[in-house]
Amino acid sequence: MTGPNARVVEIHHGAGAYGTGCAIAPGLILTAAHVAKPDQDGDIEVRDLAGVASTASILWSDPQLDAALLRTDPKIGAETSVVRWGHLVCDDRDRRAPCTMAGMPQAMGRFTEGPSGLAHDVKTVDGHIKTGTATRQRMYAFEIDDAIPEATIADDPFRESPQPWSGMSGAGVFCGGALIGVTLLVPASWGEGILSVLPVEQLLARSDFVGTVAHHTGVAPFLQPADLAHLLKEPLPPALSSSFLLHPRSRVVPLSGMRRVLDILSPWCENTTHPTAVALITGRGGTGKNRLVPELLDTLAPWHAGSVGRRHWSGGFITENPLSLDTGALRTVDHPLVIAVDHAESRLQQIREVLDALTERDTRVPMRVLLIARDGSDTCWAELRRHCRDGRGVPFTSVPIKITDALETGNEHAYVDAKIAFARRIQELRQAGHGDDTWKNAPIADAPRTHGTNVEHSAPTPVVHLHIAALADVLTHANPQYAAEHNPLNVLLAHEEDYWRRLVTAHMSAERYDHALMRTMVATQYLAGATTLARGRAAVGVAYAAHHHGYPRTAPPTAEVLAPYDKSLAKAYPSGDGTHWGTLGPDLLAARLVDEVEQASDHTFITHVLLDEALDENQHRHAILNLVRASAVHPALADATRRAATRKPRALLRPTLEIVCTTLDRPGARRWLRALRATLHESSHTFSATHGSHQQALREIQSCLEGLKSTSFDPREFLSSKAGPDIPKTHKTTTTTKPADTARPGTRPPPTGGTTAPRQPAEPTFPATPGVNATPAEPPSVMHTEAKHDTNTIHPGSTFVRAVTSLLATTYTIILGWAVTGAIRATEDDALAWTLGPTALALNILFALLHGHFSALPRALGWSLPPTVLAVDIACGLGPPALRDNVAPALTWIAIVGVGLLSLTYAVRAWTGQIPWSTNGPRTRGDGPASAAE
Repeated sequence: MTGPNARVVEIHHGAGAYGTGCAIAPGLILTAAHVAKPDQDGDIEVRDLAGVASTASILWSDPQLDAALLRTDPKIGAETSVVRWGHLVCDDRDRRAPCTMAGMPQAMGRFTEGPSGLAHDVKTVDGHIKTGTATRQRMYAFEIDDAIPEATIADDPFRESPQPWSGMSGAGVFCGGALIGVTLLVPASWGEGILSVLPVEQLLARSDFVGTVAHHTGVAPFLQPADLAHLLKEPLPPALSSSFLLHPRSRVVPLSGMRRVLDILSPWCENTTHPTAVALITGRGGTGKNRLVPELLDTLAPWHAGSVGRRHWSGGFITENPLSLDTGALRTVDHPLVIAVDHAESRLQQIREVLDALTERDTRVPMRVLLIARDGSDTCWAELRRHCRDGRGVPFTSVPIKITDALETGNEHAYVDAKIAFARRIQELRQAGHGDDTWKNAPIADAPRTHGTNVEHSAPTPVVHLHIAALADVLTHANPQYAAEHNPLNVLLAHEEDYWRRLVTAHMSAERYDHALMRTMVATQYLAGATTLARGRAAVGVAYAAHHHGYPRTAPPTAEVLAPYDKSLAKAYPSGDGTHWGTLGPDLLAARLVDEVEQASDHTFITHVLLDEALDENQHRHAILNLVRASAVHPALADATRRAATRKPRALLRPTLEIVCTTLDRPGARRWLRALRATLHESSHTFSATHGSHQQALREIQSCLEGLKSTSFDPREFLSSKAGPDIPKTHKTTTTTKPADTARPGTRPPPTGGTTAPRQPAEPTFPATPGVNATPAEPPSVMHTEAKHDTNTIHPGSTFVRAVTSLLATTYTIILGWAVTGAIRATEDDALAWTLGPTALALNILFALLHGHFSALPRALGWSLPPTVLAVDIACGLGPPALRDNVAPALTWIAIVGVGLLSLTYAVRAWTGQIPWSTNGPRTRGDGPASAAE
């Protein structure tokens, strides 16, 4: 059973009251106060739909709001997760968000001869809520779309009640999967078609209610727009895992700094001068940028701001993979809203769509957009400012906000505060039924320092490092077996592995559980991601193949082997955006795991993942993005990524170039690309594509290196051209020969700004791909334009030149054969002379094939091969005495050899595809290594 029905319970009070309750977590029931009657004596009995009953106690109540929170046996609602909290922020008259409630109205019951006299049953009611109704009462008016009861049961012992909906009080109302209200009563004079509902945002405006829920569920309630659920990430479900405890959206550790930033953002949000405004927050990883968003919303909460009657701010993070690309609902937002976009530097197209929708609003309700990016995202900021200046009227803050250090109280206080918060939250999670009972000690705030011994004397560090050390110390004390790990990240991974084992062994026997295979599975999950079940199964299959790489191939693994891992991955790390699964976090922890798996695989894991065609293009792109982000901490991951990109350039080179240029700061991107260029040179002897592809790859890398020198460089538009990018004309290159694909004089250079959307989205949209083993279609790539000949673009001069050079090459070959024959006849008694013919022909063909590849050859061979070929050819020609003894014929022969050798070289390269036919005529060769130098 799923949906609101899974949370329905019936409540009986000893004083005669009866109603419905909503299980917001196992053993935690929300209902109406007039049902729980906290001011009257009597036992409270709670019974679920399966008939399981238990007594309950009142944890919290508010008679003014008419709401109460009950605590009962966790077996009541045992199958439910912690509820998501939401409210309605849009007033779309054409598309009302559907709402649902489920309760136990007496009109749905039937009279029995048992002791109770009435058997209650559940009724699910569909309807909608018009947000403009009952605003003075600060209530929701739930307008019913279903059948309405006309009267109570004739023999109902409660028939003195005039309301057929009696018993529905306390039922939870849901929209978009989030709990938005609690049913209270039927308003007078409206028949039975409207039910009054208490919005949960009034409950979350009470700090005591928020604290009580957090204490008993292990997670603080967080209000989100329920009618924007298709655009925003869901709150994380509680779990006793390192990933959950460290996640910024879990809000386990209070924000230990950035008060200065909050003092800037809070009045910026409250300022009604501009209905819509955008700010950019930048900083290095681990400084608390994402943690700032929920803290800001908490600062704007009514109970924190000291004004209970004010409207409740809400918001959240826009998901990278929205369930619907429809941003039209944003045009009707009538509640204060803060939405955040993480990794904004790689999501410009999505940001443009959001800003375009916000500028069409006809209300002055404040709407704030926070763009969160890493250092070096000045190009992202400049591009968005240009987009918004183009008649859209979205004001930006005067300067971006740069976070340099999230700490205000120092390392020591941040470390101690984190230990207190982690110990408290772990205790709450264990009390709520998460985790196991294998720990030797209980988590305590004053756990011995193992990994945080010198934090008070260390230099200022990103706050995430202090949190990792604090959590590692708390976990090491609780479970001494973690003491064997000397690195705090390894402590967290060991704890995470216990978490995985509990999940997987719930679906399979402990004897079949493969610890090392699960590590590879989680590493692949982090790299590839999965939006659909099919993509998730493909990723699990790739992880299995990568883990067993090198063993003899047998039959593929069965669903019985892979399904438990797939289910466990989806449960361990829910996506929060409707996709198949999320990933392990934070990035430091996930990157550590990927690095260890890469080393354990003898440095084959990343190459296997990036080259495996079972993953689609977007999964490969997602993997490259995560690897590039992790390369600053683990350089070996960058080396593996570069090796894979050069092995499969047609599919991986351009995504790699774009991600590097948009994700890293300018100096870091240039270092990364120089190393990629060096890797391409080193791998040229095993390069599977044609020489033209190799040269084109070098040109693309060089083009990006040159483009990074310009502040207006946009790599998305720069790399979107099917014909290949041009080197920007604003900078001089060190190449001595102009590349053939450089824009001709008079043509317009590719755009680098403006409002034109890039052809390829900044973030993958992860389209569903049917079938696990489906081979993704390769995107249009410059490598294809090098490999095939387009008959519509053959230059007339190319045909003539090829014909002439082919004729000269054929003539030269005949003359060379004649000369060799003469040399042999002149020295019949010399057996070595018979080797001149085969040697001369072989060296000429070898020279023709390798000409232009000297950058990939050893320097000594590159310089010695041409004179060697010339010497052998001349020796063959001077064999006959008529040439050897006369100067004029000898010089003539030397000239014939020079012209013939050039003609043969050109003809062989042209007809083997090294010189493609194009409208620009035959391409010329670069000057070896110097042509690729920056």
